[in-house]
Amino acid sequence: MARSKAAAKHPPTPELLRVIEDIERTRGDQRYKPRARPKKMGDVVSQLLARRGYGQQETSAALAEAWKIAAGEGIAAQTRVGTVRRGTLEVVVANSAISQELTFRKAQLVGELALRLPDHKITNVRFRTGIVGSS
Repeated sequence: MARSKAAAKHPPTPELLRVIEDIERTRGDQRYKPRARPKKMGDVVSQLLARRGYGQQETSAALAEAWKIAAGEGIAAQTRVGTVRRGTLEVVVANSAISQELTFRKAQLVGELALRLPDHKITNVRFRTGIVGSS
């Protein structure tokens, strides 16, 4: 720091020195600090899709389509595919007769679903009687 002629004649007081130190210290706090790196566009889009639930809708559609193929059109029309939890796909069926029919075919259905949906790691199917469709 350059000293003026006035500063040479009058040395700074200890109080003035403390004020100058405070100013310099706070000035250092206000200097440029690098920000976090920009996020990758793919990461931003993935977060957006997850927040909006689009990924889950796509997964539900894939599950429904695979179930329709594995179970057959006639049976699939009388069922509603639920979610996969811990490798078990939950399927709501219209009545107990369909539930029993599908229970007999469970091993074949699990194999077919595992081939069509390897990412879901389906190892079991659970049938539950309930309301299917909007009627």
